[in-house]
Parts: sequence; C-alpha cells; structure tokens
Amino acid sequence: MKLLFNRVILLGLLTAVGAQENTRYYERECPCTPSKLWLDVVVAIDNSMGMTMEGMAQVIADLSTVFDPTTIAQGEGHHTRIGTLTYGTTAKAIHKLNEFKSTEEFLMRIWEIKNGNDKSSELEDALMRAEELFAEGRPAGVRENVKQAIIIYASVYKELHFGDAKQLADQIKISGKDIIVVALDQGGRPNALLELRKIATEGYFFMNTNANLAGELQHALCQINCFCRKQWLQYSLDSIKYGSCLRIGGNDSNWNLAKKSCIRVGHESGHLASVLDHAKHTFIASMFRNDYRMEPPYTYHIGLSYDKTNGDYFWEQPNGSSPEKIPLEGSLYTRWNKNPDVTGDANCILTAQTSTSFELFWQNVHCRTVSKRYICQMNTAFTGPAPQWSYKTEHATATTQIQHSRSAFGSTCIRPVFPPFWAFFKNGYVSNCVCRILSPLPVCCRWIINAGCVQQGS
Repeated sequence: MKLLFNRVILLGLLTAVGAQENTRYYERECPCTPSKLWLDVVVAIDNSMGMTMEGMAQVIADLSTVFDPTTIAQGEGHHTRIGTLTYGTTAKAIHKLNEFKSTEEFLMRIWEIKNGNDKSSELEDALMRAEELFAEGRPAGVRENVKQAIIIYASVYKELHFGDAKQLADQIKISGKDIIVVALDQGGRPNALLELRKIATEGYFFMNTNANLAGELQHALCQINCFCRKQWLQYSLDSIKYGSCLRIGGNDSNWNLAKKSCIRVGHESGHLASVLDHAKHTFIASMFRNDYRMEPPYTYHIGLSYDKTNGDYFWEQPNGSSPEKIPLEGSLYTRWNKNPDVTGDANCILTAQTSTSFELFWQNVHCRTVSKRYICQMNTAFTGPAPQWSYKTEHATATTQIQHSRSAFGSTCIRPVFPPFWAFFKNGYVSNCVCRILSPLPVCCRWIINAGCVQQGS
C-alpha cells in the first residue's frame, strides 16, 4: 500500500521550511515520571454490597498498577504517602498515611482490603474520613508543602445523599486538594454513575471501562503534582496544565527593572513572561482584565526585547537555561500592532490595548523610560526532567532511506500509529522523532515531513 503525503503535521509540531536547520519552540507541558510523584494520597473504596468480588479485585489490581512505579516512603522528601479507607454505611480507615514504609509493603498490604455487606454507600462520610486522615497524617506542619489528592472508587450512586457529598467535595477542592473519581460500572449501567463527575476535580473523572485506566490515573496524579507556588497562577487550557506559573508585577516599572523584579519574586528562577502562542496571550490578557487592581486600557511589559548584537528579538528565560534566550523566529506566534521598530533605542516590548475593544498588541518602547505593569513567569514544580522546548530538523537527501521505529523509547511504545515502513524522500527535510508526553507512558513518535513523500507499508 502506498500513501502520498504532501505535508504532514503531527503531535502539534510544524516542520521548518527552507532551512537546513531550524528550531521551533512551544509552551512547556507538565512532564510525568510516576517514580518522582510527591503527593499525599487517600484512596476511598466503596465496599458496600454494590461492589462485587470481581469489582474489588479490579480496584486493588488497578491501584497496584498505578502505584507500582511510585516511590512510597515516610517522612519529608520527594516521595508519596498513601492512606486507604473503605466506605459503606460508614467509612473506616484501613491504612493511615504514616503506615506504608515502602512501595513493596503497599503492594503486599493493599490486598488486606475486603468486601463488606452494607446495603448503603455513604460518599459524604468517606470524604469526611479522608479529610480526617489528612489531618492526622500532618501533625505540626509535616509535609505541609506537599499536594494532597483523594482517589474515590465508587460502585453506587445514591441520589438522596449526593447533594451533601457534592457540597463537601466542593469545599475540599476549594481548599486546594484534588479529587479523582473512578466510577465502577459492574452491571452495564454506566449512565447511572455519571453524576459522580460532579464530585471530581474537572478532568479527573474516569470509568473503570477505560482502556488505559491505570495510565490515565498516573497522568492525573502527575498533573496534580505539577503546580505553582502561592500567589502564582498556573497557565492552563481547560483541564490541561502547562509548566508555567504567571504573576502580575505589583507596581509600575520600566522594562529593565521589571526583568530584575521577576527574577527576585521567582526566587532567582523567574523571568518576564514568554508568549509563544495566542492561547497564552489571551490567558495573560484575561489575568489583567480580571484583576480588580487593573483598569483599561491594559498595558504590560512582556519578556521580549531586541538584541542589537545578534540582530533579532529574543524571549527571556530562567537563569541557567539552555538556550539562554529563545529567538522570536523560533516561535510560530507574533502579535505586532505594526511592523516592529528596530531603529533607535525602543528595544523592549510591551503588550498594549489599542482600542476600546479587548484587543492587545505588541509595541516597541524604550527599556528605561516607560513604566508599566508587567507579567512574570517561572516553572512549575513537576515530577520529571524539564519538558522539552523544541525539536530540530535535519537535511535529508533524495536517496536517504529511514526506517520508522516503533518509538523513540524502543519496545515501550504503547500507541503505534503506523506499522514500520520505509520512507523515500523526493526532496526536503525530515525532522528528528519527538514525543509529547500525552500520558504517563511515551506515545509513539512519528516522522514529520514537510515535502512530498511516498510511504510504503511493510
């Protein structure tokens, strides 16, 4: 079978055009390394009569799969603690947060959880007991900076008491904890459990029939572990979190002073914000519009400036980054009000509202004479290595033959898109294989081609 591709765009990446080497930069996503999860987790399992023996076995096997790669330990440090409880008519703690000393102990003792014979299933009582386990597990500020999460495995939805459970769940989420809900459909009536979605944090409701449930739960835990310090707002789209924290500067400053201020408030890791796509531009603009301290027209410094030595605009980056700065031409987004001005001393960029409509554009200003508010950025806390900014393209001759590998990670590929094939290039470039972490496990890489190409299935 032959497939003809004129231009392939995959994984949200675009290939470079007309250059032997080009680099594109995108907003960081939160990486996921389950072994580095840094959480306190309470698991609440419905063990009423609605939970079958097979259902309980599935829950325990699922928990074992989710936490097998996780480092479970006690005390301070970057590891995870887990407590468990069951609930029927009442909730009962099975394992407190200070019990499991190792992952091996957890994997062995989790099977101590058994089915019950209660006819009712009181979710509100389970949430109350989970809160008590968190309080008991943190005496005198122990692990006070560690994020907390509740995982609920529910087999029954009882409408009479659901309202009270939802009210308590809302209070828990407002307090900063996240709730993951797994609805266990054991009788072919999944719609009867959908109301449990209202208990979960947005994006963290799952059905036990999901094909990769353990992977989705690991990804949810990694998302919870990707967070910002207090007074910083995490850049996110819907339920997708990115690895950037944002904060509006507290006073008007010129661009140079704003740069220094961001470094300081970011504990030497902050910088004036980079804006690499329109979604982030809109997100930051909304921060100013929704801040009661700000009044229109909205105007603020961003981390873009002109480097006369290199003859290009560059985005600021944290101290110690590689590269030290990102060239504007390396991103796919600009927002100029008019053509950029590279003459004179107006070498710094601010975003400004130029009309009564909520439209903001970039414009050049002097780095030392124009005082405005500003937007700072720093990286989130996360579980893995720093997320990748970019990919590079390399030249491929007409005779180049490249075999598509299943994954950049070898045999760990879990989501093959194409069978292995040989690619014969007529002309142009082929990019290096790059994976985006869309789940806790690597998604298969694809070759990205920006020229006509015939691919033959093997």
